[in-house]
Amino acid sequence: EKEVALEAARRVSLVGGEGEGGEEAEEKNQKNQKDQNQNAAAGAAAAVDPMALLEAMPKKQRLGGSRGKALREELRQFGKSERSKNEGVDERARRDQAARLDTSRRAVTAALERKAK
Repeated sequence: EKEVALEAARRVSLVGGEGEGGEEAEEKNQKNQKDQNQNAAAGAAAAVDPMALLEAMPKKQRLGGSRGKALREELRQFGKSERSKNEGVDERARRDQAARLDTSRRAVTAALERKAK
């Protein structure tokens, strides 16, 4: 697509006579292509991590508008889900440790009872 856009811009500059309008069109096409590439990269990153999308956005876009509001909400939800995952891990680890302690406590108690008999 990029090559096609550049070729079209070159044709415009050849037809443009003085070439000024053609050069502007080529620059505009290159800028648009760059923006599209950035947007595609940001979209792919957002599918994995919303924080990556936030970092990829220009600073002006991050804060304002409906897109910024939606992004802030998405980040808030993402943070909640990450915290709940971590809490789940902590809870499991605590239960596992309690079970190990209980097992070892029983083993010690049983050994002491056998020794006492």
